[in-house]
Amino acid sequence: MVDTWPEDETGAEVWLQMPDGAPILAQLLAWVREADGAWWAEVGLSLWARIEDGEQLTAEPYPVRLAVPHHLLDAVEGVDYRRVPRRTVARRLTHHRRAGLGAQPEAGPRLVEQRLPRGENSTDPGRIIHRAGCWVSGSDDATISAVQARTLLAEGEAASCPACEAARLLEFPQ
Repeated sequence: MVDTWPEDETGAEVWLQMPDGAPILAQLLAWVREADGAWWAEVGLSLWARIEDGEQLTAEPYPVRLAVPHHLLDAVEGVDYRRVPRRTVARRLTHHRRAGLGAQPEAGPRLVEQRLPRGENSTDPGRIIHRAGCWVSGSDDATISAVQARTLLAEGEAASCPACEAARLLEFPQ
């Protein structure tokens, strides 16, 4: 059982089929119905993260959220899925596009900047930094570099997405 999720977000155990076909135990956090009617699942995995504390190097569980098509999940015998929340998305979310052959990926984490409408007297930063592929980000979000993201966060011009924890990826205090 994944034990790094907050208690109010702990889902039901489910088998997730990985890209190589191997099953891995994950947490089903929510069912999500997309604007086109397709069902996806928000799942949580606990992966290992390298933690450097001064001179000491350790590994600690690190929670990761993913959006996956429903057909990649299999039920765990004896688990009740009736309490898994269901949501409907009003618009289609961002999807990954594979880089063409020979394309060089940008160094550092893949991040996007979401611009939000702001009211005249709003104190909100008006921008949110997401990890690329975050299920919360929009389809028209712009890719930005880690340096740009750190600058926006440091100057208070943007906030880190609480769902994908982009600031944590940048090792920026939230």
